[in-house]
Amino acid sequence: MVDAEATAKRTTNDIYLGSVTKEAKATKVPEDCEVLYYYNKKDEFQRRLRGAPVIIKTNVALPGEYLRGANVGSGEFMEIAVDFELNVQGAEMFAEVTAANVGKQLAIVLDGNVISAPNIRGEIPGGRGQITGGFSSEEASDLATILKEGALPLSIIIVQHEIVGESIGSDAVKAGVNALIVAIVLIVGFMLMRYRISGGIASIAMLINVTMTIAVLAPLKFTLTLPGIAGIILTIGMAVDSNIIMFERIREELRKHQPIPEAIHAGFDRAFWAIADSNMTTIIAALVLWALGSGPVQGFAVTLFFGVLINLFTAVFLMRAIFDIFLTLNLIKERHWLFI
Repeated sequence: MVDAEATAKRTTNDIYLGSVTKEAKATKVPEDCEVLYYYNKKDEFQRRLRGAPVIIKTNVALPGEYLRGANVGSGEFMEIAVDFELNVQGAEMFAEVTAANVGKQLAIVLDGNVISAPNIRGEIPGGRGQITGGFSSEEASDLATILKEGALPLSIIIVQHEIVGESIGSDAVKAGVNALIVAIVLIVGFMLMRYRISGGIASIAMLINVTMTIAVLAPLKFTLTLPGIAGIILTIGMAVDSNIIMFERIREELRKHQPIPEAIHAGFDRAFWAIADSNMTTIIAALVLWALGSGPVQGFAVTLFFGVLINLFTAVFLMRAIFDIFLTLNLIKERHWLFI
């Protein structure tokens, strides 16, 4: 039962900010009562909001276990209402409670939150009752569901209790960033050792790829998680793979004793479609994962999609432009300058 007199004295200044006036703080709660709060409103994310305080009797008038069921119905004037039914024992208790408290409020409490506090209009015998109050269909359905859930005699047994600190997530991201750095260092080292100056140019193009990928993701407000970093690492592998295909094609042309400019141009031309095909199939796979996946899978797909898309520019067009500049400036004069 609600203590209406004590509740009226418990005024609030700004309940949503949790600040109460000095008068409210000075209000003494009767010994047989406790202060709870309304949680009958929801925000746009369907989270219950804390409302005004209400002082209720600690003695439970009717335990939820006596409820047999509840559902949405219609009132005397066809307004939306909530019908409920009690078992035999509950019907007897409820008839006594309502007869003794006509005109007073009876609070419906679940997990320490006041969901509703309807007025008792008169004695309710027979174990069937109705709650009205200008409900919307959604509010009535919500209240009926709460009545049914609250009636379930469930008990919680804590089997295991663990606390996961916020540092766990940041540690995982740091580990991912470290893996990204190690991958870049190893790949750059391999490219320099295997392809000399050409490998250095390919490494610069790869770093531009990573930078452009992150630059594209920034305006999208994309959160770079561990799967996203994995997508970037895979993109680096795809970029290096594209460069290796080009360099091996150029090597084949050089073995035919082609002049260096003709060997470079022929190598790029012959490698282009192989690179384009492999990158396009990866882009399609990333799109499917992006569209159908969720959570970590989607994070991986987003970075992979943009990374491989940018790779078509950096690994083909940018690399060719750099080599054309070197040829124009006559900086490539000997075969061993490139790969040996």
